[in-house]
Amino acid sequence: MSAKTKQREEKELACMFKHQQRVARKVDSLEQAADRLIAEANTGRYPRLWVTMRVKQVRYQIKRVRWHQVKNSDRIKRFAEKHPQYMDEQGWDMLVGMISDKPFR
Repeated sequence: MSAKTKQREEKELACMFKHQQRVARKVDSLEQAADRLIAEANTGRYPRLWVTMRVKQVRYQIKRVRWHQVKNSDRIKRFAEKHPQYMDEQGWDMLVGMISDKPFR
């Protein structure tokens, strides 16, 4: 395998994992937003119908984001089947290094 191909594969895998991290953060923030809205509905400060409609919208967003999470997991699994060298212990260490906080090119 050429160095360029290996570099491209590493970059592709790192992008998939970074995307997975972003999606997980998005789901967490949306779930927190839904919880806050439900708590707000219980105070009675806003019309209940408005709050329940907004909660439905947020739950739909969560559903869409989770769908993307599943699709990306499938992409990672397919990549792992094609490139088993990334799935041993050293490969995972390499992945963690690529996904860390340093900017990725």
